[in-house]
Amino acid sequence: MEIGKELIEACIAQNRAATHQLYKLCFSLLMQICMRYARSKDEATEMLNTAFVKIVFHLHKYDPAQPIVPWLKKVTINTIIDKYRVEKTYRDNLLSVENPEAWEQADGQINNHIYDRIGYDHLLQLIRKLPPVTGSVFNLYAIDGFKHREIADMLGMSENTSKWHLSHARQLLQANLQEEKVKRHASGRI
Repeated sequence: MEIGKELIEACIAQNRAATHQLYKLCFSLLMQICMRYARSKDEATEMLNTAFVKIVFHLHKYDPAQPIVPWLKKVTINTIIDKYRVEKTYRDNLLSVENPEAWEQADGQINNHIYDRIGYDHLLQLIRKLPPVTGSVFNLYAIDGFKHREIADMLGMSENTSKWHLSHARQLLQANLQEEKVKRHASGRI
């Protein structure tokens, strides 16, 4: 993605054509991020549009000496996290953690070889089936590379709760993969 200094300056100056051009250049990257967190394409589009408004509004804070793509990703992810903070369903879905052994099982190791076994789109479908907070923790940790301390701060939970959600996500994903394997075997599609 090639976003030049002139385009950024034109966006800061509120040039609508430049803003539209920036949107087109960023759309694919930002939509991929939003689709990982959203339950539907409409929700992802809403997330993307909200994030893009924040990007344009805060573009004057961007340091041109730094690469722009990580900054775009950070603003988008922070926007998505803000959405979860605001929604009441986030609080309703936050699980109370009563099993300390589960925290120790979530030692920060995630099997990223899952990408070798299944396709990205299939993994995305499985992640969308996770409870919202559990899916967000999985995305933030396994895909976006945040540490549990950062996730805990972003989502307003303890670090151990973040670890539990990751462990729970892994268990659910493994169970779903095993269930699909059994169904394929039963139908003769091994």
